[in-house]
Amino acid sequence: MTLPESNRIEYKRELTESLEKEVIALLNYRDGGIIYLGVDGKTGETFGIEDCDAVQLKIYYNELDYDLGNKFAANLELLTESGEYNYTAYLLADRNGNSIKVAKYTGTDRVDLVESNEYGYCSLIKAAKQVLDKLELENRTATKITHKERIDQRLFAPVVLREAVINAIVHNDYFNEVPPKFELFPDRLEITSAGDIPQGLSQAEFFEGYSVPRNKEIMR
Repeated sequence: MTLPESNRIEYKRELTESLEKEVIALLNYRDGGIIYLGVDGKTGETFGIEDCDAVQLKIYYNELDYDLGNKFAANLELLTESGEYNYTAYLLADRNGNSIKVAKYTGTDRVDLVESNEYGYCSLIKAAKQVLDKLELENRTATKITHKERIDQRLFAPVVLREAVINAIVHNDYFNEVPPKFELFPDRLEITSAGDIPQGLSQAEFFEGYSVPRNKEIMR
């Protein structure tokens, strides 16, 4: 059942030039609000958005200035023609049900857990930054002193670590509500990203290095 329009809920059948003013009005309201695109404001009937990806990109980079577009990401719900919420908008919202875990163990197995942190229930972008910040703190510098020089080396190459974390988060299959997880051991870091080989990609192509993004909107 569609909720009636109010000072916090607004429906728009399609993207129009007046969207920016309406977004600013919601952002200035103390408790914020939500604009639903793809719903008729008069009848409450769902018509859907034919190309949600194109509409999102137009909002973020064309219709709105960059900062406003980022703030608005948490207040946008795009409806597909079947009436289902666009899952990308859900993952980028200020509050959602996903939480990324970073665990730390004293041994080389999962017996002695000494630290467990959850970063999530918030925008996936914010959660990704929190995970990167945490792993940066754990990425200690090991020092080796030889008769010629002192050699400092991080446990993990920072660029490689960042790439691995972002790839795990971007390409995770969130439809099963299983977020990626990161586990620190004395001798390694294990990163688990949920999902099978993307549709349309064979196992042979996968091992040959072909790339088929699972979540194109998140990757952008």
